[in-house]
Order: sequence, then structure tokens, then C-alpha cells
Amino acid sequence: MLAPLIRSYLPATPRHVEAQVMRRLTDAADNVPYYREFLAARGLKASDFKCLSDYVNGFPKTTAREYRLLTQEHGDTFIMDRRYVGQPLKRLHSSGSSGIPTAVLRTRSEFAQIHAASTLHALLAAGVRPWHRIMYMLPPSDMREEHHPGQRLGIFQRFDASFTEDPDVILKRITDNGVNVMLGRTSMMLALAERCIEIGRKLPMQVILPGAEVIPAATRRLLCQVFEPKLYREVYGSTETGLIALRKSDDDYAVNFRSVFFTLTSPNQEAGLTRGEIAVTSLGAAAAPILMLELGDIVTCRNYDGLLSLKNSIVAIEGRVHDYVLGQNGKRISSNVFYGLLGGEPSVRQFRVVQEKVGECEIQVRGKFDASLRSRLNHHLNGRITFQLRYVDHIPRGASGKASIIARRIAG
Repeated sequence: MLAPLIRSYLPATPRHVEAQVMRRLTDAADNVPYYREFLAARGLKASDFKCLSDYVNGFPKTTAREYRLLTQEHGDTFIMDRRYVGQPLKRLHSSGSSGIPTAVLRTRSEFAQIHAASTLHALLAAGVRPWHRIMYMLPPSDMREEHHPGQRLGIFQRFDASFTEDPDVILKRITDNGVNVMLGRTSMMLALAERCIEIGRKLPMQVILPGAEVIPAATRRLLCQVFEPKLYREVYGSTETGLIALRKSDDDYAVNFRSVFFTLTSPNQEAGLTRGEIAVTSLGAAAAPILMLELGDIVTCRNYDGLLSLKNSIVAIEGRVHDYVLGQNGKRISSNVFYGLLGGEPSVRQFRVVQEKVGECEIQVRGKFDASLRSRLNHHLNGRITFQLRYVDHIPRGASGKASIIARRIAG
């Protein structure tokens, strides 16, 4: 662990990133059945990509859903480098936010670098210290009975909680173990915060690091109100690539270029920023390479024209690309429209848009009643869709434990 952690502190350079991308691309084209077929079907070969610019502008993308279907339909060896087949591998389970739960395979050394060391580096950068006691908010499949050897020495003590557990059970575990740092699912932290409000309790923390979901401003305020963290951070990552970026306070997300490289699909510029679907390449995954994988998340970037020199940052994660409702005449209205309208509303703690008929939807809101909210929504949606505004006490989480902005119950 020490060597990968030290490497994670080395500054990322364009030359390093380019060399790693070219290496992963060449190895995948030569040794991974999926990428061999993928490139051949498009009349491409590894030698067509001579630099990072060639890769950015010409390498085809794969969606997370397509990638996960490959493992279900063809087995692990189809997406693995043949040189690693038969070796001991660690299996990391995905929560299935793409709709298809799956597992990602890593060698022990890859796991140490991509996941363990990168996460530890991010924790340290976020202000977490070895004497802190950390509660991980996880899906049930990621809960562990055994942890790293340092725990026996009291270093980075870790405790796990699943979204299937009752909030009172988790709160007791936090109290009994002196937990002072929380990391993981935003929805789980929100559920704990709301339970604390119900029972009139404050739960002071040293650091909280919510992630895995879009975090509206009102949710951020509520978490800070209940947990009173000395340091508030946000994390962004995926099972396939590990940690992608860390956000401190109101700064942009700083991208972990030692571990990943990203581009945007169909980038659109607006007010000096660039928005698009993020596609990520893992720089360290060799056993099962990840090249230009579209995660399904819409993000907004700053300095996107500085991509090749690693000068860009992520301003916001705005929702899922396939989260949309069908407005008048069947035109799609993306979830980021609703996030833009409701995410910054001071009275809105949480929201969801439910659609059961084309051209109509119900906007469910949790939070303080605001008599003028309806008129503001009418003004901004401007007749694109007919909506009902309903205040609710509870918004359910999906099977993966995450809260979705859009619940569309019709095809299209």
C-alpha cells in the first residue's frame, strides 16, 4: 500500500497520461477479445492512435450499460487481457446504477493502486487523518468483514453501513464506535440527517464526504446543519474507474489525473463552461482495461479546451444522461433541466420528477413550502411540459440505494 500511496502523490503530467493511455490502448487491442473485435468492426487498429489527441478525437466510446452487458453475455474473459486469465483477481461489485449490476476484476496490485491508494490519498487531501474513525455508507455487496492490517493499530479505523439497515441501527453504530468521519452514499447520509432531526439530535463530525449521487444545495445545507462538519467535501467516482475527482468546499472538483483521464461526449459550451456526458479511461486497469467508458453522468467542466494539458476541472455533476421526461410532442427534457431549476432552491431539500404520460409529469418536492415555486417553474419550463407540483414527506430510493431525479414509467 505504501508504494502505491507514494505514487499517488506524484504530480500528473500530460506526458505521463499520454504514455499510460497509449499503453492501455495497445495492450487492449492486442490482448482483449472485446477491444480487438470492437476496433476491427470499425476498421481501426492501435497504430491509428499515435498521441493523446488522436485518442480523444478518434477512439470510439462504450457505454457503461453496453460494457456491463458484455460480461453477462460473454463472461469475464471477453473483457480481460488474456495474459491475466487464470490469475487471482479481486472482484468489485457495482451497485447497478446503469440498470445492470455487475462486477469489475482487478489484480491485487491494481486494486491497491486504483482503489485503495487513490481513496486513501483523497481522504488525506480531504482532511481525514489516521486517528479518525470512518463510517463508509455502502451497498450491501461492498460491506466488509475484514479490513486493512493498519486497523489493528488503530489507523484509519473503518466501519461499514448499508442502505438496507435502519437509520437508528447505523446511528447506534456511529455512537458506539466514536465515528467522526462519514464517506459514501448521499442518500444514506440524508436519511441519517433526517432521523437526527426527528429525534432532536446533532451528530458532529470532523469530515463528511458525500458522493455517488447528485447533491442539491439544500441537501448540502441540511447535511452541514446536522453533522456540523469541520470540513465538508464531495467525492465522485465509479466502480469501474475508482475515484475520479474530489471537491473541497465550493471549489471545482479536482480530477485524479494520476488514475483517470476523461473527455466529454457531444460537448456543448454555455456561459464559458462545457457540458456533456463524461467518458473515462482508467490509467491503471490492465487486467480488464477501461477505455473511453461513458458512465452515463452529465457533468459541467471548466477550461475544457485545456483537456490535453490537464488544465480542466469539473464544476458540477448534474444527473444521468438517460434521466429525462418526454415533454410536449415527445421531446426529451433532461434531468439537468430540473436540477438547474430545483437544485439551488433554498426551500427544496430533495426532489423527484415522476412521469406516467407523455407531456405530463408530477414534480415531487421535500422541503419547506414555497408559494412562489410553482410560478417560477411555470416560467422556466415555458409550456414544454404540463406538471403538477406536490409536496411529499418521503422520496424512495431505488434498488441500488440511490435517489433518482427522474422516475419515468413510460417507454420512449
